[in-house]
Parts: sequence; structure tokens; C-alpha cells
Amino acid sequence: MHGQRPQTPEGALGHENCKANNKPGLTNKKGNTIAVRMMTTSNSVSMFYNAKPHIFEKAKVLRDKMTASELQLWEHLRGKKMLNLRFRPQHPIDRFIADFYCHPLRLVIEVDGDIHKSESQKEYDVNREAELGYWGIKVLRFANEQIECNINLVIHEIERFCNERKKELECQQK
Repeated sequence: MHGQRPQTPEGALGHENCKANNKPGLTNKKGNTIAVRMMTTSNSVSMFYNAKPHIFEKAKVLRDKMTASELQLWEHLRGKKMLNLRFRPQHPIDRFIADFYCHPLRLVIEVDGDIHKSESQKEYDVNREAELGYWGIKVLRFANEQIECNINLVIHEIERFCNERKKELECQQK
């Protein structure tokens, strides 16, 4: 996912579900969970979550420059091949661009290259996931090596996660 660094509470390192109310939260350096408000999708928010025009332009450029690992995974996601779900490549979400996005499941799939191994990038990714959690979006990550070396296992994991996510969202609607 590409985009500007999100604003998060000072000292925030990660996110988890708040134990008291099972809502998204941020975990600071001391291990305390800070509750954050979660935005639910409605008719007033499109699948682009208020993305600005320049983000759409950048997404278009990135679609034309997908990495080998992204292209390999895309061959398994495109055309509703995955559980008849539509995934969109390089999809704008607010100020970010997701590698792949499935709107009905509010699911982002990220393909991580070597840059994601650095501590600063790991922290950025955790904070970005927390910000996406505000919109009720879940993020599933795979390293380039996982896709290149064992695409069948990656596909199986995505299918399993999608089925779990469908059940989770159905429960939330009841």
C-alpha cells in the first residue's frame, strides 16, 4: 500500500481489538490500548473512502507498474476467480493505495517487498493498518517470497481468510 504516513496518537506502535468492547484500538509503547472510533461504511462513503483525485492518478500509474509478485497474485484474483469476489488492483482508499481491495469484505491484500522488513516500515505498516481499521477494513499481508515460492499456499490462506471475513461481517449485520 502506498500513501502518506497517517497521523496517529503519539507513541502508537500497533493496533488490536480493545478487550473491553472488542473495537479497534491502538497499542502504545507501554502496551496500553487506546480506543479509536471506527467508521462504518454507509451510502455516504464510497468504496474509495473519500480518496482525492491525485490518489486516483497515482493508483493508475501503479497499476501499470505492478511488481512481478503483485502480477502473479493478480492472476489468481482477477475476474472473480477467488470465491467469486471482485478484487481491485492498486485501489485508492482515503489517502492510501491498496495493492488489492475487495469492497464487499472490506479486505485489503498487501504484497510486501524487502522494504517492509525495516523497523520504520513495520511501524508505518502497523499504524496504517490501524487507520484502515477506522474504516472497518482488514489487512492481509504476504511477502514477495511467499507468493513467488508457494502461490498455492497463499491462495489457500486468502480463501480461508475471505470465508472467515464473510462470516464475521454477517454476524455484524445481525
